[in-house]
Amino acid sequence: MNQAFDQALYDAVQRWARQIRAILAWIIEAILSTGEKLLAARQDLEPHGPKARAMPAAETRISRPAMSRLEAIGRHTAMLRRRTATLPPHVSTLYALISGRSSNWSVNSTKLALPSRLEPLPHVNR
Repeated sequence: MNQAFDQALYDAVQRWARQIRAILAWIIEAILSTGEKLLAARQDLEPHGPKARAMPAAETRISRPAMSRLEAIGRHTAMLRRRTATLPPHVSTLYALISGRSSNWSVNSTKLALPSRLEPLPHVNR
């Protein structure tokens, strides 16, 4: 292949990668914001008892397991937002990160490590 084609292909891939990264960042932000809102709703409704705390789940049709995972994510949004560039856009994986249930990801007070089986490409700007 010629060099001009290689550059055009590289540019096209980079353009798509930027768009996909932007969408993934938006998905992560949506998950984190939902977690914050559900946690705030739970805290606001706490004085009204368990039935009142369960009402947002029923109204939004969020399952109990998903609700508790999102609330847990809501408790860790500050830490997760600092690491958005390396986060997976999945509720279950984000929950595993903060609960210590994932062997592929690790979180400590100073950094979030990518899974060892995935290596970021050196030429991709983040």
